[in-house]
This record gives sequence, C-alpha cells and structure tokens, in this order.
Amino acid sequence: MLTRQIPPSLVDEVLEETGWAQRRFRALPSRLGVYFVLALCLFSGSSYESVIARMVSGR
Repeated sequence: MLTRQIPPSLVDEVLEETGWAQRRFRALPSRLGVYFVLALCLFSGSSYESVIARMVSGR
C-alpha cells in the first residue's frame, strides 16, 4: 500500500540526500524503517507488533 504512494526509489533518494542511507546490513534496513514509521502514523492506535504484522501480511 505505501510503496504505491511513495516509491522505494524516492525513499532511497531521500535517505541518500539526508545522509541516512544504509551503510551496512542491519536487522531493519533503512528503507523498511521509513515505511515502518509511516505505517505507525497511519495505524497510531496499534502496537508495533500489529503494525509490522500488517506490513508483512501483504508480502
């Protein structure tokens, strides 16, 4: 849902321009972190676990 409105290429571009691009592999990649924060805003009444479950259910 979010990637249709905000394409991954745009997220990567903004991360690069702001100096927050991923430099090494971590448990939560930078791009996924951005989408997670956006999803937390959309589902503000839900727990972190519930939001992550919504994000991965469509995969």
